[in-house]
Amino acid sequence: MSPLDQALKLMYDGRLDEARSSLEMLLEKDPDNTDLLYNLGVACSMPQVAGRAIELLQKCIQIDPDYSNAYVALGLVYSMQGEPQRAKQYCIRAAEINPKNLLALKGLGLLFAKEKDFMKSLYYLKRAFDLCPYDPQTILWMAQNYKELKDIEMAEKYFIEVLEMNASLDLQTAAKEGLQDLAVGAFEPCGLRVNIVLHLLDAIRIFRDKTVLEVQSIISEIAMIGRLGLDISNADKKYNVTTLSGEFTALQLMCVSYAGFQRIRPGQSMGIDLSDEFELAFSLSVSEDVL
Repeated sequence: MSPLDQALKLMYDGRLDEARSSLEMLLEKDPDNTDLLYNLGVACSMPQVAGRAIELLQKCIQIDPDYSNAYVALGLVYSMQGEPQRAKQYCIRAAEINPKNLLALKGLGLLFAKEKDFMKSLYYLKRAFDLCPYDPQTILWMAQNYKELKDIEMAEKYFIEVLEMNASLDLQTAAKEGLQDLAVGAFEPCGLRVNIVLHLLDAIRIFRDKTVLEVQSIISEIAMIGRLGLDISNADKKYNVTTLSGEFTALQLMCVSYAGFQRIRPGQSMGIDLSDEFELAFSLSVSEDVL
């Protein structure tokens, strides 16, 4: 095991003082090693040594401006110091460098949740979930956001999913507490359907680079599938669309069709009113330039 791996094992074992001491000695011999700078910065990410963490992480990104995780670590240090705007800027920069950086996406989810912007938080957490659907922490945070948004069905689904996973005791306890909150009826019904907002957001992305003819072709194929019968209430049944990749539920296809019509014939009635959800989904899609 290399000296760096030994220091990292100390970190994972919770022996942070020993880990910091080992990393400092390694850094003295190799002061421009970005991996050492990053890991020592992470090890110093606590209030009493936050200044040292910032110094190390800033040097890391000065040497390697594309070291995505170092930006995330800086963001979380600034969040700890009560500077949420600066924290978000660093996490956003990390996601710009690497849009598949789970730490950046989860960090943004956490930061927006702290600001009580639960829809934006859920947006980033869902991106993280799409990349790694087996992370119990992401799933718990999604459940908590759904709970705050008063989407009882989705909150319950994800709290239960955490309990069915090999999650830590802390995460399982939080999931049980979340289910208890739902069971006692702590929330009033909410008219905004969060799952539809997210489906519409996905649909808007699908059409982002499509021509009008391509949009019409997709809508037409969904209409043909609809004539054979779409079971909106069955989330387990999946449908294939030759003009799109992947599988879709009936509810997802309905949202794709709705978003398609809004692209080519805004305001046209489809017999369903998703205008509130579409307005929110569209506003989220416009903000995607942060990534």
